[in-house]
Amino acid sequence: MDHAAFIQAPERVAIGPREQRRIHRHCPSTPVCLMYSGWDKGEMIIGDGVVVDLSGKGLGLYGDYPVRLDMELTVFVYFPDADEPLFTSAARVVWVSGRRFGVELVGIEARERNRLLRFLKGLTDRGSTTC
Repeated sequence: MDHAAFIQAPERVAIGPREQRRIHRHCPSTPVCLMYSGWDKGEMIIGDGVVVDLSGKGLGLYGDYPVRLDMELTVFVYFPDADEPLFTSAARVVWVSGRRFGVELVGIEARERNRLLRFLKGLTDRGSTTC
C-alpha cells in the first residue's frame, strides 16, 4: 500500500471529540501504519491506514476504507522497529469525519496494552508533542 496519500493529508483537523478527551494524545513523528477489519452490513471490510495520534485508550487515524460510528474493528498497529504488530480484537469507532476516524481500544489484552504504553513512553522520552 502507498501510505503517502495518508501522510500528506492535513493532520490537524479540528474535530468535536477532541474537546471531550480526558487523556493527552501523542503525535508520532514517524509514520505508524495499521490495518483494520470488521463487518459492515454483513460484508467483511479490510482497510489500511496511518495513525495520526494515539493514547493508552485509543487511536486517531486516516483510513482508506470508510467506517461507521460504533463499528467494532480488529486492529493491527505496526510500530516502527517492532517485530510484530500490536493487536486488538475489539476497537470501537467513536467518531468519524470523512476518512479520519477515532477508535477506542476496548478489547486490548494486558500484554498488548503494556506494549502500547511502552511505545507511548518512548515517544514521551524522545520529546514527542501532544496533540
